[in-house]
Amino acid sequence: MRRNPGNQYRFVLDGPALKVFKRKLNGVKSDRREDINRLIEESDLVLTGSGWASNLEKYAIKQSKSRRTKVATFLDHWCNYQDRFQHSGELVLPDEIWVGDAYALKIAEETFRNTPIRLIENPYLMDIRDEIKLLGKNRVDQANTLHILYICEPVSPHALIKNGREDAFGYTEFEAMDLFVSHLHRLVDSSRKVQVRIRPHPSEPSGKYDRFAGKVSDKLEITINHGNTLVDDCAWSDWVVGMNSMALVVALAAGKKVFCCIPGQSRSRSLPHDGIGNFLELNEI
Repeated sequence: MRRNPGNQYRFVLDGPALKVFKRKLNGVKSDRREDINRLIEESDLVLTGSGWASNLEKYAIKQSKSRRTKVATFLDHWCNYQDRFQHSGELVLPDEIWVGDAYALKIAEETFRNTPIRLIENPYLMDIRDEIKLLGKNRVDQANTLHILYICEPVSPHALIKNGREDAFGYTEFEAMDLFVSHLHRLVDSSRKVQVRIRPHPSEPSGKYDRFAGKVSDKLEITINHGNTLVDDCAWSDWVVGMNSMALVVALAAGKKVFCCIPGQSRSRSLPHDGIGNFLELNEI
C-alpha cells in the first residue's frame, strides 16, 4: 500500500496482523470484522493474505466471489497451498493468486492449474531487507561473540488442528528446540562466546520457552526476545536458525547465514530456497 499511495484502502485485520499494520502504516485503524460484507461490496478489489490456519481470509474470498467483487490472494509462503483455500470442506479459490518469487510461482502453477498466477516482487521482503541492512550499519560487533537468532514456530498446535495429534508432523517445537540446544553444546568451544536469542512466534503464549533461557556456561547464554521486532532481531544476528518459518527467507534476503534444524530431516520441507544449510551438519562455529 505504501508503494501504491494513489489508491484508497480499507482494512479488516485480525491476530498478529493488527500490530504489524499499525506499526508499518502509522497507526492505521482496522474496520470491524462484522462489516466485511459491506466493505467487499464497496470495493473494486479485495486483497487477502493466505494464513492456512486462519478463516478470515477464506471467508473474504468466498464472500467476494459470491458478490462478484474481484479478489486476489498473496501467497507469502511455500507450503500447504491447498489448505490455505479450504473453507468448511470446500476449496474456495480467488480470481487471481499473487506470489513473490520463482519458487512460489512454480508451486502455485502446479497446484492451481486453472487460476491465473501473477509474479510480483515481494514488497514485504523488499521493505524488511532494507530495514535490516540499515540497522546493521549501526551495529557494534562484539569480538569473538557469535549471535544466533532462533525462530520458533507453533508446530504442535498446527498439527493438532490439521491431524488431531500434536506430533503428527513427526516432531514438536520443543523437540526441535532440544535438538538445537544439544547440538549447539557440542559446537561451543573455548575460543568464542555464543549468544542465542529465542524469538517466539507472535501467536505463542508468553513464557512458553522460558525453561531454555539462562547462562548455560561462560561461553553460552540463551535469552528470550521480549518485544523486539523481527527487523531488530535479524540486524542483531549473525546466524538465523529455525524450521519452516518465513523469517528464514527474510534472513536469507538480508544476507545472514541461515540454517534449518528439524528432527529427522536434512532440510526444511517447506522452504525450497537455496542457501539454507542444515544446522545439524555443522562441526564447528
